[in-house]
Amino acid sequence: MRVRKEKNISGVRNLLDLNIAGVKSRIIIGPEYTADFVKILKVRYRDFTEKETAAKKCFVYKGLANKYAFENFVRRLYSSLLLKNNGFLLHASGVISKGRGYIFTGVSGAGKTTAAKASKRNGLILSDEIVALRKTGNSWTLFGTPFMGLMKGGGKNRAIKAPKLLFLKQAQKNALKPVSKEKAWGKFLRNIVLFKPEKKIAGLSFDFINSVESRVLEFRKKGFWRILWAII
Repeated sequence: MRVRKEKNISGVRNLLDLNIAGVKSRIIIGPEYTADFVKILKVRYRDFTEKETAAKKCFVYKGLANKYAFENFVRRLYSSLLLKNNGFLLHASGVISKGRGYIFTGVSGAGKTTAAKASKRNGLILSDEIVALRKTGNSWTLFGTPFMGLMKGGGKNRAIKAPKLLFLKQAQKNALKPVSKEKAWGKFLRNIVLFKPEKKIAGLSFDFINSVESRVLEFRKKGFWRILWAII
């Protein structure tokens, strides 16, 4: 990943101006890439692009002409950019339902995509794999991202303040269980998306855990939204 000043990119045609979680970036896609590849990227990220960005620096993509390689580049880029803007990426699914935001996270196989798929009729799916969290002012905001897992299509470029945090556990019955702040922090840290060690993440994640409601959600594929609406 190379960084260039804005003044050095005049005349460049293949630009992708991204705005993910309110953080803007400009990515140059070099002339060696085909128009078809650039078109695929612009369609793939259309909900997260702008015609112009106020970003002072831009980033040059030099990877494979492959949408998966490009997405990995963007994930690495935003794991760094968000930290500079009081935020981070989280391995979780996110849903907005009845004016509230919900984060479903847990270990691999806990059911993040399962919970997202089961939420199609109950809310707006922000992502089934990675969401973004940022402290804006004195509160935390949940953002959708373009990064999706097993569900088709991209995530939604929507945001909501003061989300609820739910640690998933698949079970025979739907139930909400309490979790201490200490245990919640430990569980939460394991799912933050980082590509290199960052000391800042400890303080940010601790602040988040102490700012939001968190529970363990024991769930089956159907009916768990009734207890979320009724209790939280």
